[in-house]
Amino acid sequence: MSKYSPITEFLKNQPSNKRDLTVTFETLEKVLGFSLPKSAHTHQPWWANEKEGSHTQARAWMEAGWKVESVDFSKLRVRFIKESGARIGQSITKAITKIPNTIKENEEIPQHISTQEPLKDNNQRVVLVSCVKSKTSKPMPAQDLYTSDLFHKTSAYARLVGDSWYILSAKYGLLVPNQIIEPYEKTLNKMAAAERKIWASNVLESLKDIVSPGDEVVFLAGDRYRRDLIETLEEWGCKIYIPMEGLSFGRQLSWLKKELRQ
Repeated sequence: MSKYSPITEFLKNQPSNKRDLTVTFETLEKVLGFSLPKSAHTHQPWWANEKEGSHTQARAWMEAGWKVESVDFSKLRVRFIKESGARIGQSITKAITKIPNTIKENEEIPQHISTQEPLKDNNQRVVLVSCVKSKTSKPMPAQDLYTSDLFHKTSAYARLVGDSWYILSAKYGLLVPNQIIEPYEKTLNKMAAAERKIWASNVLESLKDIVSPGDEVVFLAGDRYRRDLIETLEEWGCKIYIPMEGLSFGRQLSWLKKELRQ
């Protein structure tokens, strides 16, 4: 496995209808977990679309069905486009939408969520899942690092209803599920308000390359993990849904179990 394999998974995790994606070098470095080499900042051939040779980075995006269209060295960003003929997964209009049905069945969920509208063809549903305390003792992909029953169920639900999903980590910010990270002991619940705002600013910096106006952002996260994100996301034109808002820990598990059985 190449050290650039996380780029493959990152691109595969993009919404099925998305064919044009511009990301910053910083975003790619967060996906990879290390800095891009100096040649990536100045040397056009580093971004060449080569399936053969020593450019393992090129194979990473091409194996995902994408290619580099252009690179802006002044703004440190790259534009990927999906290659024609690349396999497209389930369309957004066919994505499973369980939230409104559940709202009718559970009066504890705020009524404003029940007005959820179908997404337009060019919009996506992004699900944000918060980290949890229970973790493994060694580095591994973020989606496997957290071991609690709640995380297993929220991540399963995120895969079920989302076009893409990410993890809100108190230490690392916004994580791609397959990003390999070290175990840690940190929670937003014990952070001062000022520190949480800095954390939220970093998360929003990552999200601005992911979401667009009209997208739906679903939070499977506690109040402190979403509080400083929602206002900005709404200013960007995103629709916000919090399907388990107000539910106790036990009722969250019950709600998720019911949804995952349907």
